[in-house]
Amino acid sequence: MTTNARSLCEIAKLSELVDRQPRAGRAAGIDLVIVKKDRDIFVLYGRCPHRGAAMSLGCVDGDRLLCSAHGWDFSLDTGISTRIPGEMLQRFAATVDEQADAVCVDTAEIQAWLVDNPQAFGMDESLGV
Repeated sequence: MTTNARSLCEIAKLSELVDRQPRAGRAAGIDLVIVKKDRDIFVLYGRCPHRGAAMSLGCVDGDRLLCSAHGWDFSLDTGISTRIPGEMLQRFAATVDEQADAVCVDTAEIQAWLVDNPQAFGMDESLGV
């Protein structure tokens, strides 16, 4: 994981992302899920709000990310559940540096979100990766 002065943190190698296959990431102490869909990269909070399952274990169905534990779904574009009113996964801006083969997030953005949304789950817990 690399960091620069602009608070960008590398969370994945672009060349290692498989189209429509969720991948786990971590930055600023929280779990993330990274999804490449065609030429777009989506980075969302990586835990289902229902039971804390790792969203990187889920699957992509069209424009939705599905939780592997109970099938909750979330729009890749907005993070909002299309079937469970009021539930969502926070979406974070992704920066892609093709020359460096890197997908990065802004740790300042994540830390600001984290103030009001502390992560309640650890990677080693039963529904973790």
